Amino acid sequence: MNAVFKTVAVVFLFLISFTSLESENYIKNKSVNNPPPKIGDLAPDINLPSVNRTTRYKLSDLRGKIVLLNFWASLAAPCRFENPNLVKTYKQFKDKSFKNAQGFTIYSVSLDSNVENWKNAIAKD
Repeated sequence: MNAVFKTVAVVFLFLISFTSLESENYIKNKSVNNPPPKIGDLAPDINLPSVNRTTRYKLSDLRGKIVLLNFWASLAAPCRFENPNLVKTYKQFKDKSFKNAQGFTIYSVSLDSNVENWKNAIAKD
């Protein structure tokens, strides 16, 4: 079970990535204006741009799916170490059928402030 959970946690990183500047502002604003969610609550919505800045992705658009939410940074060795496992898990579960969900995906939030570091990490991993 730990191996499956670890793999699922790792896959989340690869599908969608976001820059840290906007993520940091979002997190700061949300934490000031809203109390933290409790276990069983819906996750607060996140709406951030893709690495290429042409598309925005909302976490709420993924409702009904199993979503692995991943926060990472290109300069964090543990995050980079787990990226191949995230990719493997995504490939393993993306087309599976689930009893109480309509698919599996990963919503990944990069905490990088340097977009080039972020893009390079995605390309390498």
